[in-house]
Amino acid sequence: MLHAAVSLRLESRRWFSIIPHQNDLLDFFDHLLQQCTKIHLLKQVHAQVIVNGSSNSAFLAARVTSVYARFGLLSDAQNVFKTTPVHCLSSSLLWNSILRVNVSNGCYENALQLNHVSWNSVVSGFALNYDCDGALDMFQRMEFEGLEPNLVTWTSLLSSHARCGRLEDTIGLFDRMRTRGIGVSAEALAVVLSACADLVAFKKGMVIHGCVLKGGFESYLFVKNALICVYGKHGDVKEAEKLFLEMKDKNIEVCEILEELARQMESEGYITDKNIIAEDVEEETMLITL
Repeated sequence: MLHAAVSLRLESRRWFSIIPHQNDLLDFFDHLLQQCTKIHLLKQVHAQVIVNGSSNSAFLAARVTSVYARFGLLSDAQNVFKTTPVHCLSSSLLWNSILRVNVSNGCYENALQLNHVSWNSVVSGFALNYDCDGALDMFQRMEFEGLEPNLVTWTSLLSSHARCGRLEDTIGLFDRMRTRGIGVSAEALAVVLSACADLVAFKKGMVIHGCVLKGGFESYLFVKNALICVYGKHGDVKEAEKLFLEMKDKNIEVCEILEELARQMESEGYITDKNIIAEDVEEETMLITL
């Protein structure tokens, strides 16, 4: 045991002195992990992976997860997975690793839950990276594998398209989601309302407003902000102002949104009662800052 520890320590020193690139460092840690024959050696290598910032690698996270599982340390393997950075969650290698860990240890229910969560996380990962085509591809593959996309999956798909400026597609996907009988969330409604505002798709925005009221989502600040933008960009300042005054928890950001809408509309030739808006905004801003 002492010989193995000394060998690993000497080898690590030799490699650290000659490693010029990050890829070489990942290969080095991968090599060390495969050489671990004792738990304490694995812990040492894992610690070095973290210290050297290599824990941001999905490849190494998958490797560490599988090696912990090899020693029967299921909780350690799961902890590695849980603490992996968000950007790594789009890695199929990492998900396959944690799924194998659960299946090999008889945790079949965990594996089934993770299987659905894994697809959602992959779709979400593409959305965070502004890759709506990748998100859609994974969404379709999920369906091909026989898994029914849930509200989380759909919301990630909507978000990815909105982030990429695919606003009409965002609204179309929302309609598809509703046709399939999927419920709505405040997040999904805010995304599609923002798309309606940017497209000045007022009629559609009014339909979505109905969904907001029916679902009881009008109390969500970000949903109310999106609704204000929909009505404001259509030129309906009175309705935008009404929504603003209905808000229980106003903040400076909301006040600025309403003021900006008034300025934008005036520049586009709309006639707004700017004095009334200014008085309301000023009054609310004073209350917020007290």
